[in-house]
Amino acid sequence: MKRRFTLVLIIIAFAISSAVAQDFEIDIDSAGHTVLVRYHGEGGDVYVTYGVTKIGDGAFAGISTIKSITLSGSVREIGDFAFVESSALEEVYIPEGVTSIGDMAFLACLSLQEIRVAPDNPRYASLQGALFDKQTRSLIAFPAGRSDRVYTIPQGIGAIGDAAFAGAGSLEEVIIPDSVTYIGFGAFAENTSLKKIVIPLSTVAIGDDAFWGCSALESITIPFSTTTIGKDILKGSASLREIRVEEGSVAYHHFMNSEYERYLVYHPSWLR
Repeated sequence: MKRRFTLVLIIIAFAISSAVAQDFEIDIDSAGHTVLVRYHGEGGDVYVTYGVTKIGDGAFAGISTIKSITLSGSVREIGDFAFVESSALEEVYIPEGVTSIGDMAFLACLSLQEIRVAPDNPRYASLQGALFDKQTRSLIAFPAGRSDRVYTIPQGIGAIGDAAFAGAGSLEEVIIPDSVTYIGFGAFAENTSLKKIVIPLSTVAIGDDAFWGCSALESITIPFSTTTIGKDILKGSASLREIRVEEGSVAYHHFMNSEYERYLVYHPSWLR
């Protein structure tokens, strides 16, 4: 009887491992990492099996059936665009061993409510569902599916990462602290409810397309201290009424003699 019971357990374990193998396309890369190349399962609540050490570039991209993803403790790295356009994804759990997260891993996850990080992770942290890099003091990703209308970036954060707030359609205002020095590429792209943004004196650079597609944006303030302004930062801002700058500043010259010149408003004393 005992041998028969053991045999049944072996058969069940084999069936489970076979099902897992069907769900996950696995490969070994040149560095010896066990890479989850692509997910082929039915979706729902997904657990990435132990033994996988890397989530490959775009491994979950464009999958509309996944509600949550829990990464096992063996995962060390998440590739570029790993979860991009996973339209039903609401929650992701990142274990303590993850030390590298690729570019725009959570881009266009429009249902995302929370990115949870193990408290003992030495590199990354989660606060109010948003993902932060403790090493670079940067905000990596704000969950685009949250219903917050106003969000205050924590004091001490030095950079807003590329596409960090992209697609966060409920936000009407984001309060940026005077510790932020850099706003990344497409940082607020397609924030279709964003109405007002005040960039602090600490910010020296704004990346390309930073506010691209912010169709409700009415007012933006850019201080004299911002010396680098990327291309098309206000492209698609159809509701724009004012660009508050200091006369003679880089922002002033950037928008002068452009299609945005008519929105320039000078407030030197207020900006200082």
